[in-house]
Amino acid sequence: MQPGAPVVVAGGSRYEARTRDELEPRAVKGEPIRLALSPTYLLGGLRALKSRTVQLSLTRPDRPVLLHPPGSDRGALRYLVMPVRQHSDAPTPN
Repeated sequence: MQPGAPVVVAGGSRYEARTRDELEPRAVKGEPIRLALSPTYLLGGLRALKSRTVQLSLTRPDRPVLLHPPGSDRGALRYLVMPVRQHSDAPTPN
């Protein structure tokens, strides 16, 4: 993934409504990762942090994602989101 390239957020299945959105990251490090997160838990974490900007720290698609305000200290609120299993009918970002 190149710095400045959009992050594609897609969701749904053949039985659910599908959605797709692109976010503009401020900084990206590492190789591209495709993972599935529960939208309910992700939104819960974003709401709990109450920050206009959130940093997502992740290493692999089968490991938890850590959400926290950028540059936060050790005492700041952090939110952990576990990935969910991806199904073969999940939409593929284009």
